[in-house]
Order: sequence, then structure tokens, then C-alpha cells
Amino acid sequence: MSARELDFTQAVKELLGNSPINSESNIAIIGGELQAGDSHTLEEVLERFLHKWDFSTLPYRIWEYFHCIEFNTCSLPSDYSLLERGRIFGPGGDLSLRRDGERFLWHFIGPKEKDTLPADWKKDFWKENPHAQLRPHDEFALLWGAYKKALGRWHEDRVGWANLDYPYHLHKEEGKRLWIHYTVFSDGGQIAFVWWKEVKDHAEKKLDSLE
Repeated sequence: MSARELDFTQAVKELLGNSPINSESNIAIIGGELQAGDSHTLEEVLERFLHKWDFSTLPYRIWEYFHCIEFNTCSLPSDYSLLERGRIFGPGGDLSLRRDGERFLWHFIGPKEKDTLPADWKKDFWKENPHAQLRPHDEFALLWGAYKKALGRWHEDRVGWANLDYPYHLHKEEGKRLWIHYTVFSDGGQIAFVWWKEVKDHAEKKLDSLE
């Protein structure tokens, strides 16, 4: 069998190889929606929400506005009124935000830690799905952007309208590529959640880990 052919038996083995996680695991899965209040705009509520978190172990930030995308580390949105989507991730978890009309939808997956969010801001996946069984599987994906010496940064030129750059501090070797490491949590073979964890330089990525 060639390397390009699918080994179904091996694929099933990999899918079922990791023990499933459930409500007794140390993985938190929470989410909810944010709406404007009587005395606060939606953007003010979102800002308050983000300041409730400890992002010390979630260094990567992606902020998507209608006119650009900012991919950096350790920053909060530069303009809450123009924000459409956000993603804050790292080894300490993955928080995703999406504007939906007059509200923001969000969900988080990561290690269970002390929860400082108000009760009316969130729902607990495990409490609403006490019998759920999720199987984790580590994956890597190639980021298309390359290091541009003339610009002095990693740049993604396939989405020109967004002017998307990757965090500069990740540069190690000119011309090399970056990889993103993430964990997929599947339910009955279907992807339920994805936890983005780390962006790595090409030199740190071993190709055999994809086989």
C-alpha cells in the first residue's frame, strides 16, 4: 500500500486510540452569549468579559475586523465596535468569540480552573451533556504565510484584504514555514470542539508526527 492510500484499519485505530474524556475529566467546556445591558453597550460588556479572564497561559490572539485581521500576542481588541471575531488560545485553553447581530457568542475549552465568570454569562457543556464521551486527538496544520525579509515579519499573502501578519517573535529561519498545533475532540466521529494550542517554527515540527 502506498503512503497516499488510506489505511482504514489504521485510521480507526488512531481515532479510538485515545481514551475518551467525560464530565469527570479535567477539561472544562463552557460557553454562552453576551448582550448589551441597561447601562452598558455590547462592546462594554465584551470588554468587561475579557477582563474577567486570566490569559497568562493563552498568549496567541487573533482579532478579526471587517477590514483586517490582527494576529499577535498579549493584546486585546484595538476597536471593540469593529470586532467581528476573536480567538485567544495557548496551552492554557482556547476562547472563541463571534459577533451575531446584537450579541457575541463564545465558547471556551481548556483545563478546569477557578471560574470567575458570572453565572448568567455561561453554560456548562458537561452539565447539559452529562453522558457525553469526547475523544481527543492531536493534530498539526501548516500555515501558508512565510517570513518576508523585506517586511521583517511573517506575512500571509493569500488573504491580501486582511493584511494578515503572524507574530514576529516566532521568526527563527528566513523562508521556513509555521505550524499550528491543536487538539480535536470528536463525538461519534464528528468534530465537536477544537483547542488551538501553539504555533511552532518549521524546524520544531517533525513530519513523522503527521503519519
